[in-house]
Amino acid sequence: MTIEALKSIYNARPFRAFIMHLADGRQFPVRHPEFLSTEPDETKVTVHQPDGAATVVDLSSIIGLEIKTIASGSGERRKA
Repeated sequence: MTIEALKSIYNARPFRAFIMHLADGRQFPVRHPEFLSTEPDETKVTVHQPDGAATVVDLSSIIGLEIKTIASGSGERRKA
């Protein structure tokens, strides 16, 4: 995944929650823009969760971003 591809989803207005899919099978929901931060060198991002947990993710391990209405459960999906 490139930082440009991630930023295009992240910077979309209005913001839409998305799920980050990693090569190892893990998935991280990003429910709000404040739940994602970028490292200064833009090779890693930190995904924060409402419970205070945070995970640092290397961009090279991201295999897809799924835009999905997480809160309403409508099932709308789009892979980037």
